[in-house]
Amino acid sequence: MKKASIICTLALAAATVAMAQQDKPAASAPKPATPAPAAAPADADPVIISASGMAIHKSEFEGAVKTLPPEYQQFAMGPGKKQFAEDYLRMKLLAAQGAKEGLQNDPDVARQFELMRANLLATAELKRIEKGVVISDADVKAYYDANKKDYEQVHARHILIAPKGSAAVSLLMPSRMRSIDVA
Repeated sequence: MKKASIICTLALAAATVAMAQQDKPAASAPKPATPAPAAAPADADPVIISASGMAIHKSEFEGAVKTLPPEYQQFAMGPGKKQFAEDYLRMKLLAAQGAKEGLQNDPDVARQFELMRANLLATAELKRIEKGVVISDADVKAYYDANKKDYEQVHARHILIAPKGSAAVSLLMPSRMRSIDVA
């Protein structure tokens, strides 16, 4: 259970950073979400968890889960769904309280906001650039052919790995390979 708690905490931290990119910075405390009207005919976005006037809708929850690394998404939508929802709601409640108390104006918090903002913008720009780069197999082969002199071909029957500082390194590896640091 402790492992699941650690995974949820790490996943929640990742979701928080990713969700920060979607949320506009608030100068004042965010308005707590209100539950969907009970008589609404199209309950396409139901409240999945709520407390203290804060409600998390299905679409918001799914959006938070999508920001997680793939290996955590399956857990957060499966066996860890309840725990992730509770942790996410707790984070939102704490954030709302922090905003209400003006913590966004604290110089350390403001610096962290700016760093997170810059990091998110840089990541988004890098993804945009990567989408525009297309490298064909022919391009790869042409580069390789033009730079063959920079590559060395090695034939190995066994690959031996010794911990750093091990005496086995000096016994098993030729002197020209001892400088390779595998950490």
